[in-house]
Amino acid sequence: MLPILFWLLVPVIPTLRTPGRATFAVLLAWAIFCQAVGALSYPIGVSDAGGVWRWSEPPMLVEARAGLAPTRLSGLLRRLGLD
Repeated sequence: MLPILFWLLVPVIPTLRTPGRATFAVLLAWAIFCQAVGALSYPIGVSDAGGVWRWSEPPMLVEARAGLAPTRLSGLLRRLGLD
């Protein structure tokens, strides 16, 4: 559903003025950041431990501060002695 909604934004973007385009760019950068953190850092932080989402520590920032998760490839290379 979301990819379809994303494509519906295409004709709207040229009609936005400067504040609208700036807002769109900031929100797009935030969305990309959240996706990257979820893909690369999620299982490392303790964002699931609290149970309740807190404004003072949003899960995206907790996971980003925890660093990158180890990849399966790095573990395989380590076992093969190729690290």
